[in-house]
Amino acid sequence: MSRFARTIIAAGLAAGVAGAAAVPAAAQGRPDPPIVAPESLTDQEIQWAIEAIRDGLYARQNNAGTWEGLSNDPAMAILNSHLTGQTTIAALALLTSGQSYQEPRLQPAIDFLRAQKPDFTYVRSLRAHIWALLPERFGPLLADDREWLLRSYGFDSGSWAYTSIPMDSGYDNSLTQYGVLGLWEAAKRNHEVPQRLWKRVEDHYMRTQLVGGGWNYRPQFGEARGSMTAAGLTCLFITQDYLHADKFLKPGLRDTDQQKAIARGLDWFDQNFAVDRHPGLAADSDQTYFFYYLYGMERVGLASGYKRFGRHDWFRAGAAEVINRLCDGVIDAETGRLTGFTPKARIRATGMVESPVVQMSFGLMFLAHGRVPIVVSKLRDDSFAWNNRPRDAAHLAAWIGQETEQRLSWQILDVSAPLEEWFDGPMVYLAGHEAPAYVEQYQAELDRRRRGAAPQPTVADRLKRYLDLGGLLVTNADAGNPRFTDAVRTLGRLMYPAYEWRSLPADHFAYTLSAPVEQTGALEGLSNGVRELIIHCPQRDVGAALQINDLNRRRDDFSMLSNVYYYASERGLTAPRLNAKLPLTAEQVESGVGPTGEGDLVPVTVARAVYEGNWNPEPAADEFLTLRLRLSRGLDVTVVDAPLEGLGDSPAAKAALLIVRGTAEHAFTQEQAASLAKYVEQGGTVLFEAVGGVGAFGRSAEEFVESFMPGGRFRRPVRHSVITGQTLEGGVDCSNVAYRLYSLERFGGREPRPRLRALHETGRDDDLRFFVSREDLTHALLGQPRWGVSGYTSESAVNLLGNVIEYGARRRGQRP
Repeated sequence: MSRFARTIIAAGLAAGVAGAAAVPAAAQGRPDPPIVAPESLTDQEIQWAIEAIRDGLYARQNNAGTWEGLSNDPAMAILNSHLTGQTTIAALALLTSGQSYQEPRLQPAIDFLRAQKPDFTYVRSLRAHIWALLPERFGPLLADDREWLLRSYGFDSGSWAYTSIPMDSGYDNSLTQYGVLGLWEAAKRNHEVPQRLWKRVEDHYMRTQLVGGGWNYRPQFGEARGSMTAAGLTCLFITQDYLHADKFLKPGLRDTDQQKAIARGLDWFDQNFAVDRHPGLAADSDQTYFFYYLYGMERVGLASGYKRFGRHDWFRAGAAEVINRLCDGVIDAETGRLTGFTPKARIRATGMVESPVVQMSFGLMFLAHGRVPIVVSKLRDDSFAWNNRPRDAAHLAAWIGQETEQRLSWQILDVSAPLEEWFDGPMVYLAGHEAPAYVEQYQAELDRRRRGAAPQPTVADRLKRYLDLGGLLVTNADAGNPRFTDAVRTLGRLMYPAYEWRSLPADHFAYTLSAPVEQTGALEGLSNGVRELIIHCPQRDVGAALQINDLNRRRDDFSMLSNVYYYASERGLTAPRLNAKLPLTAEQVESGVGPTGEGDLVPVTVARAVYEGNWNPEPAADEFLTLRLRLSRGLDVTVVDAPLEGLGDSPAAKAALLIVRGTAEHAFTQEQAASLAKYVEQGGTVLFEAVGGVGAFGRSAEEFVESFMPGGRFRRPVRHSVITGQTLEGGVDCSNVAYRLYSLERFGGREPRPRLRALHETGRDDDLRFFVSREDLTHALLGQPRWGVSGYTSESAVNLLGNVIEYGARRRGQRP
């Protein structure tokens, strides 16, 4: 056996060595049937798997608390003669998954690694990752590993070797990738790495890229491999940051040699994507170093921002494969449902160095890295220059993650992606220096619709639907280009003609929420009175600051955008990648099937009052209300619009409930007062709501009602059925409710009781006819986070509104 082969086996880390003995794929066997399927995979299952694999790693520790000398497999025998390899990767995986270095089971391994002086590139690189995750006092250890990696780099070959003796000819793309990754961890923590090394690394990967776009392992192994193509792409993304960031400050730079190389590599990934095998290897060895390949694929996905390779969601597909290979399911005996995972008792090695410990470690890191929340989705539309600054969103996510001390990510979102994916993160970012054709297309389509033509959806329709569903669009005019700004402003007016653009005031959350911004005035917004729909930067060009990561001179820009993130995410209420971000699943939105079948649904009509004010600020909210009441209470709710002045002759005449919404103080008319008085005399029930919960609409509504209903006074109906749910056919007890975080700040503390108010009229006892909610109910129906909205959580809002509707239906004689 060659010295090189012995070294990599001893290190215990997968290098993709083509000449190593491999276990045939058929002998390894994939689970049949699988435990989980990619399309239905949930974050709960990811968490179960992380816990199970952690348990499996800890179960394989030796008595000294390390992972040395564990293998009984003859192919792994040399692992027993070498220190640090398996312990390094296992410790890194456990730290990556969220374990503390002070965890009693892990601390012996950390102490062991501190005392070692390994002479192997893989070990030094991965150990550098460990020190980079630990407190500052571990900095000298990181500096030591950085020095070792710098000394051992072969500038002549452009590659690292297995040991500290530099490689002077040929190349090894696996070793080189890991050398780069170790130095990258050091550089991110302000340890200097010479520019000439980054340049030599880039030259190496540009030179060794194959004609088809992929990379091979070594010159003598000609075919491109998935793991090695991941290596090439990852390193080019890293060198792009250190060598070319400022070249993209001037918009319109396209098709550089480096960008072309990345594009070819991504094309190779699109065409060869697989999670059931290692692409590029022969059929009898395509399971060799499989987990090493998956881990490389994950790095490319996170670095590039792409959610899909080809048509495949790489994280869903890869995570399901990891779980099916490494875990057994725990099934509840009574329900037959999956309730958790346990680590497989036996895991076969995949190649000479992917021992069970190595497989579990790579698999654990894949799950832990890939599941992290998305901070921002960058909108891709190839009809214009959408990617002038290719690293802007990546650097924003890294900055926010650094400030919040958590791992966060970003993604590229294709404009044609399903709308559910637009909500993977709390905001969508769109930038450019050209005027997209959206305005002309949308204007032409609106003209067609006015002439009675059938709708033909445009990109603007998708944008508006996203915003109506609770989204936030953040836009930047690259280089302050006025054409892009004019297009954004015009599009906003076309989509929302009732609202006006305005410069965000100095006390806006975008300047104050988390990190104070000294130079305000850079942003303008389009609001529906409840929340910002679009936040636009017309001149400061925050994308440029993000692209070059200029924290020293442009810190205000980073602070401003992190404030916008906190605003959009309700102070960081981001959910893991696979968590559903809409209140209903896509299937529920499509079907809306009631709990007891179509025949048992009870028809109920709810009316929305139309008046000269902001009567419908959240037009999509009632879609969610009707679907959720259909599912939870068997109510078939129909929502109709009716003029507030003439309710008796409108579709609202027999409605179970009339909802009057607003966002600001409003002066109602005498005609409207007379219409409402007649409406309630005929058995109607009215709910006024201050949507957003911060305007004076609720107070002005109470004063208005009391003006034409003398003798009545508003107070909380604490024991009424709309609160307790008692006597209502599908009533829910709302005596204790949950409020949004911003509400608790406004209230000055925790508030468990509902604040719904009702007009108590003399002689009518519990026959309440007018309700007012000064706290938001409607925005909550969208189920989206947003700071600055004061009111109920989504579940509490649905329950309260459901009770009021049930009560109104009972007053009408439509419910028992």
